[in-house]
Amino acid sequence: MNNMKNILCVVAHPDDEVLGFGAAASSLTSIGVNITTLFISTQANKRHLGESENELMRSAKEISNLLQMNEPIFENFPNLSLHNVDSYLIVEAIENAIKKIGPDMIVTHHPSDLNIDHQVVANLTLAASRLPMRRPDLSLPRIKNIIFMEI
Repeated sequence: MNNMKNILCVVAHPDDEVLGFGAAASSLTSIGVNITTLFISTQANKRHLGESENELMRSAKEISNLLQMNEPIFENFPNLSLHNVDSYLIVEAIENAIKKIGPDMIVTHHPSDLNIDHQVVANLTLAASRLPMRRPDLSLPRIKNIIFMEI
């Protein structure tokens, strides 16, 4: 990991980044690695007795600060319905984050996760991660690793 400068963590929901990558993120930021989380769905409409969207976003920002991660990126795709969204829209959101962050490594859900939103995000992150190879004109660093995490 010595040559890693920027990591993009792509997750479906706020709290996924902490559950699957929190300890590693804390360790990596302590040695100077920049980590930014992209949340694909910040909607809370299907969380039974859960936090509101504003509370989720506030908590996610606090956790990022606590772990010394960069300000997170929030998208607003529908919770527990990502499989009903046109894939290109989510891929485009992930590609935009790749352009902005220029990651050496991406961390995302495991494609076999039981949560369907996690499966969708994992598979579309793999599709979007081809961007530096397809668009060399963007001068993005090659993504050296894609690591899956389990929630």
